[in-house]
Amino acid sequence: MYRRSLTGVARAARRGGKKPRREFRDALGEIGPPVSAAYKLGLQALSQPHRGLVSCADGRLLTGSIDLDSALRKDRPNAPRWDYAIGYRHGAAEHAVWIEVHGAQTGKVKEMIRKLDWLKDWLNADGQPLRRMTGTDDAVPAFVWLASGRLNLPPNSRQAKLARQKGIFPRKRLVLP
Repeated sequence: MYRRSLTGVARAARRGGKKPRREFRDALGEIGPPVSAAYKLGLQALSQPHRGLVSCADGRLLTGSIDLDSALRKDRPNAPRWDYAIGYRHGAAEHAVWIEVHGAQTGKVKEMIRKLDWLKDWLNADGQPLRRMTGTDDAVPAFVWLASGRLNLPPNSRQAKLARQKGIFPRKRLVLP
């Protein structure tokens, strides 16, 4: 008989102890469909090539992910939608980390800022449960721009300075502690 391995928290819950905390998934439930229906375990909501751009020392700390772009494509076809959100447990809290995989050239900065502004507006209007989990720990990045190819954004360019002022700057990989 196949027996599934349980984490310590899940075992305690089974014995009548603490209930496993699922803050990311519960926040999605508060938002409702179509966003809640996009939930996947770990990094499964990220496309296969994009999963390789994100790493974590302990995969059990990745509590789930959503493909926000796909989830909202039908309802908001012309919006500059952000790609993904992942749930990540760091310390005693669970955090939402927002990831956009996009070209990283000087000509893409304004487009990325439009996407970031749209995401922040969406979080304030429809995604408040996830907004409360975003940017609450300096060790966990809130908004991440992952370069989809070559990084071509000179650090002293006007566009690079603008991106940094907005709190985003492209990187090749996201490594979570």
